[in-house]
Amino acid sequence: CTATVNKEKKATTQIYETIYTILKLKDLAKEYEWDEMTKVLRTPVLTSDLEMSCNVLRRSKDFVDLDGRMEIGFDWGSCAWRHCGAQADAQEAIAELYNYIGLFEPYECLFCLDIIERSLRDILAVVPIKYHSRTDIETLKDYVQYQPVNPRDDGYRGDGND
Repeated sequence: CTATVNKEKKATTQIYETIYTILKLKDLAKEYEWDEMTKVLRTPVLTSDLEMSCNVLRRSKDFVDLDGRMEIGFDWGSCAWRHCGAQADAQEAIAELYNYIGLFEPYECLFCLDIIERSLRDILAVVPIKYHSRTDIETLKDYVQYQPVNPRDDGYRGDGND
């Protein structure tokens, strides 16, 4: 059914849009732009649009196999002690970031944002490639893994190469 295929493609495109938003938030975190981050965290792309897209993809039995649907998982508020999946991981990290924005240092924000990005990329990985737009595939940059930072590291090693 064409209408169903269009829903899957739209949901997939929305996941890409959410990743682009996360990448924007990473740049804002590095610049201590807490007010702007708060505005972005409140937008539908990270709330209702994300939830709707995940729900469409999770219910897509004809398009995403059972393992893929389990990887997408459930809404964070309804997972109840089972493997909740990528959707719940992303939503939990979004909530933590939203609740602690302004208290977190940039590296802590980047840690949460990395969890969100990895979760969203996990969702995209289980969606058949024919539902991804060529533009999104070509535009999305490769994943760059978060590198933990020790905030107490002043660079002193005591070996004379400081």
